[in-house]
Amino acid sequence: MKRHELIAHLRRHGCALIREGRRHSWWGNPANNRRFSDGELLQAFEQMFVCTRPGVGGLLTVRDYDREERAGVQIKPYGARDVGGKRYLIFQVWDFDGPCYDLAMSFVEDQGGPSCSARVVRSRYYAVGTGTLLALLERAGFRDVQRLDGRFYQPVLLGKRGSPGGSIRGGPPRSGESGVPDSRALTVTHPSPARPESGRDGPGPC
Repeated sequence: MKRHELIAHLRRHGCALIREGRRHSWWGNPANNRRFSDGELLQAFEQMFVCTRPGVGGLLTVRDYDREERAGVQIKPYGARDVGGKRYLIFQVWDFDGPCYDLAMSFVEDQGGPSCSARVVRSRYYAVGTGTLLALLERAGFRDVQRLDGRFYQPVLLGKRGSPGGSIRGGPPRSGESGVPDSRALTVTHPSPARPESGRDGPGPC
């Protein structure tokens, strides 16, 4: 399926563009009021696995939600910044709805007068733990998956694809799987120019 055909399919099923990235587009269906599930994460990891050369690994860095209270309404302060004679107060509000939460990140601009102005950026997140992510990486076909702590400000998850001759994808096909993409939420990867390398004719590592 070509990219323009996929986009036409998404629009026919009520999906809309959420955000444009440097090399991908993020689409979602507003009618579902959700974006994430373990099945969608597994699909993303399987796509990563296909893009990874044998013997090469993948790396993820994620928030450690296992250390967060995943319930209710929470306020996360991010301090104050003084820029150009103005003071900016920054904080997040997390409003949980089951395993997901709505995030509102506020930037309050204080110029020293009787009133302030504010800008709020909103999004929705799936507060999935690292144990679930490691299990999904293994199901996608990655081997030697592990979590590293103390190397970055948040956990790093690693996994590698086996040597040449291994299966392109680990595990049996999921029930009900078909060639038609799920129209609830997914990323559309922009095509990039091929970079041939001597002795190798597969895609470059992601």
